Amino acid sequence: MLAGFVEIAPFVTLAATRIVWIAILVGLFVLASVQTSPNAFIRQLMAWGKTASANSSGRKSSPPRVATTKDEIPESESAQATSKLSPKASSASTDPKTEGLSGKPNEHWLSRLMYWRVPKSAFKHFYALATTWNTVLLGCYILWSRQAVAQAENHVQLLANPSSASSHHASILEMLSLQQLQNFVCSGFEAWPGFSDAMTRAAKSWIAPGPMSSVDVLLAMLMLEFQVVRRHLESQYLTVFSDGTMHAAHYVFGLLFYVAAPWSLVAQSPLWLGVQSPAVSLATSFTGLTSFADWYALGMAALTWRRLLAIELFVIASYHQFQCHRILAGLRTSRSQASGYFMPHGDWFEWCGSPHYLAEILVYLSLSIMMAGATDSVLCFFTVVVNLSQGARLADRWYRTHFPGYSKHMLVGSRVRSFSMAASSIARARQGLNQPLGGNEMPRFAGIASMMRLPVSPLPLPASVQAAFVGVPFDLGTSNRVGTRYGPRAIRAESVLLRPYNMATRAAPFECLQVADAGDVPINTYNLAESIKIIEQFYSDNILQHNCVPMTLGGDHTITLPILRAIVKKHGPVGLVHIDAHSDTNDVMKGEKIAHGTTFRRCVEEGLLDTKRVVQIGLRGSGYAADDFDWGRKQGFRVVQAEECWYRSLAPLMAEVRAAMGSGKVYVSFDIDGLDPSVAPGTGTPEYGGLTAHQGLEIARGVRGLNIVGCDLVEVAPQYDTSGNTALLGANMLFEMLCSLPGVELRRN
Repeated sequence: MLAGFVEIAPFVTLAATRIVWIAILVGLFVLASVQTSPNAFIRQLMAWGKTASANSSGRKSSPPRVATTKDEIPESESAQATSKLSPKASSASTDPKTEGLSGKPNEHWLSRLMYWRVPKSAFKHFYALATTWNTVLLGCYILWSRQAVAQAENHVQLLANPSSASSHHASILEMLSLQQLQNFVCSGFEAWPGFSDAMTRAAKSWIAPGPMSSVDVLLAMLMLEFQVVRRHLESQYLTVFSDGTMHAAHYVFGLLFYVAAPWSLVAQSPLWLGVQSPAVSLATSFTGLTSFADWYALGMAALTWRRLLAIELFVIASYHQFQCHRILAGLRTSRSQASGYFMPHGDWFEWCGSPHYLAEILVYLSLSIMMAGATDSVLCFFTVVVNLSQGARLADRWYRTHFPGYSKHMLVGSRVRSFSMAASSIARARQGLNQPLGGNEMPRFAGIASMMRLPVSPLPLPASVQAAFVGVPFDLGTSNRVGTRYGPRAIRAESVLLRPYNMATRAAPFECLQVADAGDVPINTYNLAESIKIIEQFYSDNILQHNCVPMTLGGDHTITLPILRAIVKKHGPVGLVHIDAHSDTNDVMKGEKIAHGTTFRRCVEEGLLDTKRVVQIGLRGSGYAADDFDWGRKQGFRVVQAEECWYRSLAPLMAEVRAAMGSGKVYVSFDIDGLDPSVAPGTGTPEYGGLTAHQGLEIARGVRGLNIVGCDLVEVAPQYDTSGNTALLGANMLFEMLCSLPGVELRRN
């Protein structure tokens, strides 16, 4: 008796595994219905229960009534459908018709069950369980195979008699007493001719082993091991879970899934069912392998087209799922950002709304292919499709609600952007990099007024941010017209006209760097000295903790001093490319050591600059003495006055600048008054005879190739230029400097 049970146990477990898969599928369908309208579902169950109770007691009961009116189905029910994506639960209904479903003490137990939630962070439990369970099964399977190899002689003899395997399987089927099972299942259906035979054939096929080999099972288990380990590591170190919740049934089904998925691979394997052993082919194939050609032939025989297809699909799907998860993780770096969610861009997000779900489906499709379409692997695949399709539907609804620019074209269960936009943005949005909000997604006069309408990053900046725009609304150091405190806001407002590609240089910064807007420095409007300390501390604590290049929107030129103090703490003394109408090397101004005209004398005195690598371009105008520009020359500066730049291209000059700067670290400081007032009138101390707009562009493009560790655009005072052109020119200069940063690649047609 015991021996017979041991023989049939593998087939019983195989049938039980398939029953579990069907139960999970049915449960997911029911859960989808519950989430769509939970209160109506509860009321229907309660009505059915009352009807059944009345019928059992012999009392008459009216037919169960389903709530159909707006009053009977509160609007909060529709919000429950998105509870997986929204952390806030729906408010309790106060409608007397729904009393007992509102979370009050007298609520029905079904109501409490329907709203039983668990934190989203519980997803970690799935992958921890799956990693442990699959690793144990994989280890046992390998050890089991090794034991089988030790008994290779028996298996070789089995191979010599090909009919023995099928006869062995047939004998086990006989031991299952299928006739008794048939009689039990088919009792009451004697009037249906042929039903008994059909049930017998169905029972035999239900417990029949799959068409795959033991090698296929081993490869599938290795693929699943890679998948669950990767997802476990992502959940621990990459994914930022919100404070949202999921239905407890989802949690239970998730645990069941990750128990059943690895086990189903083993349960339907020929090795487990005793029909075939990997040692059969292993022991016979290794016999007589004496040359490289023999080993090569063996390897080529093992790499069938089906296995190659499964592995290739698995690798592609796994890679893109990781990229999509990285993109989603980059949208927020802490739970507190859950309400500040941005539209994901990059990778497969350019084609569908939930590509991480699509990639997961493809992963399990590859496992099904590797298992040659065995029943359990197909059931596992369909379970994933049902579950993730529901998640994609809810995500699609959430995107359509929160993002008006979400396109109206359907693909893979979610809405994609229009084809014309997607074709141009697939390349530029690789690897989850932030993208400027385009005019096709949001009108240029609308949206958040960040620099180029980029995402505003939390502080301190995460390590992933490589360049950040920082506003310093400061004008306490000006000597003539104030108003540069409004410069950062004006530059950001005009930056909506900028697009992500530089059509002149073919630079694609947003395809290569993670760029964000870091907001403004909270200066002390009433205290210059205190503001200088605040600026330095802000950059040290929030911007420069990692390898981010700050790109500052000024503010008057005083702000360069505290910024350079913070940069030098990290990088050491730097070279300087300084574009300005003034040298800003005064010793004092009205007795003050710190002002916008003393910045670079203080920098030299404090050892912030490598004075042999300082170039000043565009100096001009009247002075207090003939040697006003000579102090810098005595320190080792190269001073290029504006008159030297008239009527000529500055490309040759910038080639000389690059040679002088070498590979050392460089800071670029661009004072907008270095340009002529005819193109930049909105500034505090304008000087005629300055650089033209295209010469300014040549300088900003000419610093490409330098090891730039920071830059600024200062002295924009927008109230003196009602056209907004000065701020627009400043925004363009900042974009050109962004395009010149290290790591930005050029794209050629």
